[in-house]
Amino acid sequence: MTTTNACSLFVVFLLAVPSATAQLTCSPAPCVTENVQVSPAAPNITTAGMVLAASPVSGSQDLAITSNYLVNMSNCYGSAGNSSSSAVFLSTDLGSAWLGGCQPPSGSDVGPQYDPIATYDQAGNLFSGQLGSSMTENVFLQALLTGSDSWENFFSTLSYTDQATEDFYDFDFPGMAIDNNLATPCIYVTAWVLGLSLGDSSRTVSAVVVGHSCDGGSTWTTQRVSNILSAPSFAVYPRITVSQNHTVVAVWVQLRNSSTAQIYESSSDDFGSTWSTPAIVLTLNMTRPANCENNPHVDRALPNTCVRMFYFPQVASTYFNSTATTQTEAVFPSYKSPNIAINYSASSNGTTWSRPIVLSSVAADQFEPCIAANPANTEMLGVAWLDTRNSPPSLPDTLYDAYGVTSPDGGSTWSAAYRLSSLSGGTEVETEPNSQYLGDWTGCAWQNNIFYFAYPSTANGINQVATIVGLNP
Repeated sequence: MTTTNACSLFVVFLLAVPSATAQLTCSPAPCVTENVQVSPAAPNITTAGMVLAASPVSGSQDLAITSNYLVNMSNCYGSAGNSSSSAVFLSTDLGSAWLGGCQPPSGSDVGPQYDPIATYDQAGNLFSGQLGSSMTENVFLQALLTGSDSWENFFSTLSYTDQATEDFYDFDFPGMAIDNNLATPCIYVTAWVLGLSLGDSSRTVSAVVVGHSCDGGSTWTTQRVSNILSAPSFAVYPRITVSQNHTVVAVWVQLRNSSTAQIYESSSDDFGSTWSTPAIVLTLNMTRPANCENNPHVDRALPNTCVRMFYFPQVASTYFNSTATTQTEAVFPSYKSPNIAINYSASSNGTTWSRPIVLSSVAADQFEPCIAANPANTEMLGVAWLDTRNSPPSLPDTLYDAYGVTSPDGGSTWSAAYRLSSLSGGTEVETEPNSQYLGDWTGCAWQNNIFYFAYPSTANGINQVATIVGLNP
């Protein structure tokens, strides 16, 4: 691999050294660990949009959280050509103590980058990425190699496809997965692209692409996995997972109107070289538009608030030892008046999915779910989300908490819903008037048989911080 622009951890982490520590192990099971504050609490810092990664190395206690990280609602460094709007936080003791702050910039910087992604390979190297710095650049990965104290900003991952017919110029909303069941892991990165039709420059087009590298990141190949859609239809918000038998499954949302959307899927059995024809696998309902003048996504606001929220699936893969088969799982929010519920669905072949089931039926709204499979027990799943059930009846959706469930058998049965947050957060923490931002997604992962959930908390009353909690089932 090529290594350039090494950045010292001292420089990267200078802005933020979280002070809170706690013990994120508990017994006897089932039990919920203490909530640990990961990012610093300050009136001018907003931490949201978290991804949680866990090292698969045997005996490792390493965890990493990447997030959108906004200082004064701007970028971390503030100087042109040296800016980032992402952060990475590291723990080497199962999340009890954290060190972290601004992530190094991506590419030749002309502005801030957002939407971080993260995963560990089988050697314990951390790959962390974010969107590129301009519309001509894409999704960049940086590596923190095992035993190193500096990041290596060394490769971009995606390229634009269909350039003969479409002028794609912008990537957004990346996701990442890694196949560690190989001598050299294969890394997969997905994003949706936006552009204009070369046949009609006034026609906006979009598509979902996946890039893969099976040589440690040295070379990348990009494939378009969705159809090319023309506005007002859009292909957006992709996520990706890879199974123990190396099947890669990408899912995304296709928006056609403000009330309903379809979840599409495409899969690859040859390490990302070719992909199946995209197919509708699930349908979801979205909330009615909100009256939020500064929220750019009023058609997807949390009810009774101006909190931006997105309807998209998070995905995982389990492996059943008794039958040597794999299964893909998805969780997603879906609106059925009067509330949003978290739905779960599973597929053995990627194209035929089970009827969605509601994981926790309450008279409240539930949003920003995540799902993770336990690598130490490959049939075990965990799902966590944000939930407004503890809001006063007269003030719906004003408070939110973290909740979670686990399944020992690939989703056939589920535990009761556990409250994971020790204190409720409030949805009225504003980034600007009438535009609350809790982030578009949360992160979860298993480490040492504990299901960890990283989420934004506003419970301290100062501003929202990255918080982690564990559930030992």
